[in-house]
Amino acid sequence: AARLPPWCLLGALQPPAAASDAQPASDVQVLVEDARQGPMRLHAHCVVLAASSSVWHRALRGAGGQDAAGSGTAELKLDPKLCSSADVALVALRFLYTGTVAECSFGSNAHLLLQLARLCSGCRLPTPLRLWALDALLACLDEPEYADVVPALLMEASTLGLEHED
Repeated sequence: AARLPPWCLLGALQPPAAASDAQPASDVQVLVEDARQGPMRLHAHCVVLAASSSVWHRALRGAGGQDAAGSGTAELKLDPKLCSSADVALVALRFLYTGTVAECSFGSNAHLLLQLARLCSGCRLPTPLRLWALDALLACLDEPEYADVVPALLMEASTLGLEHED
């Protein structure tokens, strides 16, 4: 996996937790419609999100740099079909700042790992994060409680990047 050089301090600016106070110089709120907690706002930095995702780059450029209240903070709403968990969104955002997956509370939950893989594919997030999510997801599919994930995974295999390579 790609790691940032030790002199790079972007990790210090990563979002600390869902619904926490804004980070220093944060200029975008990532809006997640969390299935358990309702609407959640994660604070981030436009430059990090735009540099990490061509999809988010276009969305932020089109946002005009303001939220609905006109505060000057951009808003980036995540598609609930891709991600309906603030925890999933937070792991993805933190990866963009650090280049690693750390403190992932759902590393053995196939439903949330599928959301992470969908978010990565749908938003064109860095490949190492998508591959991490898929590796972790495939590792927990032998659990009977995740049998319902297999059909979705098969139907979305091409979209998620699970094609067979010759």
